[in-house]
Amino acid sequence: MMRINYPTTCCSKDCSHKSNKIRFKISNSLKNTHKKLGTSIKHGGGNYKGNVVKHNLPLYDTYSHQLIPVEEVRRCSYRSDLLEVRCVKCGVWFVPKRNLCENRAQFIKGHTDRESRFYCSVSCKFSCSLYHKKKHPDLVKRKRRNQFSESQLRVWSAEVLKRAKYMCEYCGKEATVAHHIKPKKLEPFFALDPDFGIACCKECHIKYGHSNSECKYIYLANKNC
Repeated sequence: MMRINYPTTCCSKDCSHKSNKIRFKISNSLKNTHKKLGTSIKHGGGNYKGNVVKHNLPLYDTYSHQLIPVEEVRRCSYRSDLLEVRCVKCGVWFVPKRNLCENRAQFIKGHTDRESRFYCSVSCKFSCSLYHKKKHPDLVKRKRRNQFSESQLRVWSAEVLKRAKYMCEYCGKEATVAHHIKPKKLEPFFALDPDFGIACCKECHIKYGHSNSECKYIYLANKNC
């Protein structure tokens, strides 16, 4: 039953919630409470951060400290809470898109390899000599990864097996694999020299070739040369 000091026609709490009059009072009491807190229930609404999310605009306080180490930034002249940057091609100040600022900040932090430079227009983007080019290309890694062709390694393997008369130099069985005594990644200068190869069978290749710490695949993958 309802308490005596709250006179009402309802007999219980559940009954009061079903009453249209009580529901109308609750609705009016909770109306516009999100506006008093300075936020919006729908983040894409017109009052959320000055409509910057809807129009994809960057806030100065959000991205300035993330871009200042690399980019020139300043507050917007006609709206102080927005961010302005310089065009890489012509040097004009403009307000970029919010997603472009986020991509540029991720590159500066080292989380991606896409530099996402700032351009004020499409013409500046495609006329810039830096567009679609990396400041620090990974050509050295590519050359190191593809330094030896398959044909070169095939010839080297045939020479190592021929020198050992196709016999495993560990157990004396038939040799089918030529193994580098020193890994190619650690000693690339001697990678195609047959004197630095050893003929072995499949079992000995795994047991003696890739079981020690120096030739393990995990060790070589984490090794920076």
